[in-house]
Amino acid sequence: MAHPALAIGINALKFLSNPMVLLSVALAISMTFGGCQSKRIASFKIKAAEHKAQIVALTQASKAWEARAAESDKALAAATRDLETRALENGALRTELASCQRVRTAIEADQKRALAAAERARKDAETTLASITERFAAYVRKPQCRAAMDLPLCD
Repeated sequence: MAHPALAIGINALKFLSNPMVLLSVALAISMTFGGCQSKRIASFKIKAAEHKAQIVALTQASKAWEARAAESDKALAAATRDLETRALENGALRTELASCQRVRTAIEADQKRALAAAERARKDAETTLASITERFAAYVRKPQCRAAMDLPLCD
């Protein structure tokens, strides 16, 4: 007598060799596998839609940042032009200041020379006045000069 496991195996092969059974098994496997695949495909489609939404959001954010960067570039360029203009103005003012300082130095030197000349003239005038005062005092003591001084200047 044949072994019972062998008999079961033979009956199973006969059963599976039936085209209808094979078609049913193939259909069941296909549906099972296809069901898993369709779930995976659906999951991939959901993920793809999420990624597309993220791409759109990131593209919009990127455009917004690019617009901000362009505005910043414009503001930076304007500030740079302003600083360059101020630097030129500053250079012109420094040149004018140096010129004014040279003029001031020249005026101060002229002032010192004028004060020295005025001091010399004052001392000369004081010396001359002292000399005249001395001579006048000496002439007043002489009687003939005193009489001449008493004469009227105009008749």
